[in-house]
Amino acid sequence: MPPSVNVIGRTLPLHVAGPAPIRWKSWAVMWGLWTTVAIAFACQFYVANSQLGRHVPWSTALIRSLADWYVFGAISFLPIEMARRFSLDGGRWKLHLLLHLGAGAFFSVAYVSLRSAIGLLHGWPDPAMNSLGASLPRIFFMTWHFNFLMYWVLVGASHALDYYRKFREHHLQALELERRLMEAKLHALQMQLNPHFLFNSLGAIAELMHRDVKAADRMITRLGELLRTSLDSSSDQTVSLRREIEFIRRYLEIEQTRFGSRLEVRYELPEDLLECQIPNLILQPLIENALKHGIEPLARGGRIDISARRESSDLILEVADNGRGLPEVSMGRPPREGIGTSNSRARLRELYGNRALLELTTQPGGGVLARIRISGALPGSGTGA
Repeated sequence: MPPSVNVIGRTLPLHVAGPAPIRWKSWAVMWGLWTTVAIAFACQFYVANSQLGRHVPWSTALIRSLADWYVFGAISFLPIEMARRFSLDGGRWKLHLLLHLGAGAFFSVAYVSLRSAIGLLHGWPDPAMNSLGASLPRIFFMTWHFNFLMYWVLVGASHALDYYRKFREHHLQALELERRLMEAKLHALQMQLNPHFLFNSLGAIAELMHRDVKAADRMITRLGELLRTSLDSSSDQTVSLRREIEFIRRYLEIEQTRFGSRLEVRYELPEDLLECQIPNLILQPLIENALKHGIEPLARGGRIDISARRESSDLILEVADNGRGLPEVSMGRPPREGIGTSNSRARLRELYGNRALLELTTQPGGGVLARIRISGALPGSGTGA
């Protein structure tokens, strides 16, 4: 049974096979290499003989060299197939080594036999070699060591290509596992946020039921529409800013029912930024915090400003309120973040790494400014959200 790994309830196979069978394209590349080597050796043979004062026609040098190396090409399937079937990196490497030694000897004999036969067809320069019985032993003793070396070169090249293939395969599998793990983390964070938002909304409706039943009824209707919108995009990790703002408007309509005239909302959203991709539901927790901690405790209510702007290639999203501001630092430590804020930070970190930042600061005139900066999020920046 092949090794596998279980990720998010699914079993993924980890293919650790021997060298892959040679395909036609691979053979074409190999024959191209043999031809290149043959031409290089033909040039060397031609030049060397010219310098020694021997006249050897270029056609003769080329034909002899092509014959030498094409024979290697024709029988190269043997070391490649042996490397595929009998790998030297397993537990039986000693037995496989013996098999390779025998195959190497056979490879050398096969080369000598084929080369001698071809040599008889195009004619050897030495008349004494114009018979198979004469050419076989002479070529064998002249070339056996080189032939044996060529066998091991081909075995080594086959193993090297196989190691690269397996390394690349495992690397791609690791990237796929990393992607699926990130998706699982983001999905878990989003599932954590949705019940939190729903429970808070239901709590607000329950509170409103004791004061204004008609308003609570309207709030339930709008909550149903809002949840339907949320479900439509529940599988999307990122959405356009336009779609996010549509959701926020529906959400604030619900809160407006509860706050009445105590809540004012202003938007500053340039049209050219509305198609930028941002994390789904990234603004809702920030607006909820502004309502719950900044505006709701004040009898006069307050205002929320929602804006977007660009700074170079960065997208800046801001949610500001004029409420109470951040709690004071206690015992030298910052106040504990709620689920919404910590969830937003985690999602930004998973989606963008160190390219995204969420900051909460107290405004000079009162209230809190929540700022999200996503580096390289705008078109033409070279990195998309």
